[in-house]
Amino acid sequence: MDVLKSVSLSDSEISAFLEKASSSVIKDKLRQETEEAVSRGAFGTPSMFATRAGDTKSVLFFGQDRIEPMLYYLGLKPHSSL
Repeated sequence: MDVLKSVSLSDSEISAFLEKASSSVIKDKLRQETEEAVSRGAFGTPSMFATRAGDTKSVLFFGQDRIEPMLYYLGLKPHSSL
């Protein structure tokens, strides 16, 4: 709740967010996305699949410390604070 308040959401916006987040539609989508990620090789968080422009194959990067290598793989320049 404190996190939601820290981004300047009103009490009514927080209530609406929490209600939607606990809906069966959102829970079903989370299950579906999790099953897909596991079927592609994800085994924890954060697992990130990166696909270069023009490629059809994705590469799995696992762990917060893999964000910078993933950005290089994609041909992007990491932010200076990384």
